[in-house]
Amino acid sequence: VDYVMFTFFNNSYQILQGNINRKIIKQQKQLILDLFNYQDWSSAKAVPIENHACELLRYYPKVHDTFRQLLAYLDNQRIVIPTYRNLQDMLTKAIAKEDKRLEQLINLIPQDKQEQLSALIVKEDGVTQLNSIRSDQKNFTFTQTRTEVSKALEISELYDFAKGFLLTSLLSKNAIRYYADLTDQYPASRLRRLSKTQQWLQILCFVSYRYQKIMDNLITSFIYHIRKITSDGDDYVEKKMAEHNSSLNVDWPKLAKFLHWFPTRNSNLNHDELNKASYKILPQKQFPILAKLLEGNTFDQKAAMRDFYLRSSRLCALYLRPILLTVPFVFYK
Repeated sequence: VDYVMFTFFNNSYQILQGNINRKIIKQQKQLILDLFNYQDWSSAKAVPIENHACELLRYYPKVHDTFRQLLAYLDNQRIVIPTYRNLQDMLTKAIAKEDKRLEQLINLIPQDKQEQLSALIVKEDGVTQLNSIRSDQKNFTFTQTRTEVSKALEISELYDFAKGFLLTSLLSKNAIRYYADLTDQYPASRLRRLSKTQQWLQILCFVSYRYQKIMDNLITSFIYHIRKITSDGDDYVEKKMAEHNSSLNVDWPKLAKFLHWFPTRNSNLNHDELNKASYKILPQKQFPILAKLLEGNTFDQKAAMRDFYLRSSRLCALYLRPILLTVPFVFYK
């Protein structure tokens, strides 16, 4: 007001006296809210917003991510942001509700599956099964491929269970990845200090994520070895084709000379003399080559490739067969 009076009324105005009562302030506030189509915060809105925060926690398990999404929700719904204390209370209640929901759900896991999950973090000979599973594939050698296959077989039963169970948890892929990362980043000793339900939840998410990663590794290995075998096969065919083409090296001038000579040859020549004279013009080894050439006998590339694959059957058995037997070839539809 001081600025407006000073700028537009030549600084000649009476100083305002007194206070605006609460009723007027409330009316003005409501006018401003109506002008921008906003709703004022009230305690009645706490319950639906708290429920929405519970849903957000299933997508954004990190609390600060949920908080940011909650602010975006309030802005989208055009609701005035409540006090920090109210926000804190709502988030605390939402976290407690979500933890209780997950705990009740995790306790429904069959006992045999609970034992399998707990066994992954039990230390035997200084190493837990979890540590061996979360080690990543380093290269495409036979040993590394077989190790990856054995890891997949170890957790395949748990993965089949996790795939169906995590759908009932209503957790998003982002949340599953978050809990899986916790298991992947921290040592097994930290997991053992958590409650049983938290252990099983995090390990279940880890198994679900890790199995898919192992499948990706095996498929990548499969593609690598297929390309290598195919490339080696192409080289083998090219080599065999070069050998075949070199064997068809024909001395065409000698062939022309032989064809001119043969009709005009001496008819008195005996068999041996005829052979001697013929082979002197065109060597004997050239005759089968010419016969093949005139018959249109070309190099069979497919036959050469089949021959290479037969020779490579051991490689296929070592590198490709274990992957084909381990990776489930399924389509989402």
